[in-house]
Amino acid sequence: MENNQEKLKQHLIQLRKELVQVKQSLHEKQMELRLVKRECIKGFRAISETGNTRVADVFLDELEED
Repeated sequence: MENNQEKLKQHLIQLRKELVQVKQSLHEKQMELRLVKRECIKGFRAISETGNTRVADVFLDELEED
């Protein structure tokens, strides 16, 4: 019985570690998406202000580099 409890405890510890890793990865991806969103907003504002759709190519090139 004690052996089963120890195994369960080890599994729970491993699951907690994996959950922390997933949470950290999710946070990093959210930060990346925020950066991309900011770049897109900058690009659309520049297009709106200049009326020059060629500006979009510059922002697309930058976003595609990632």
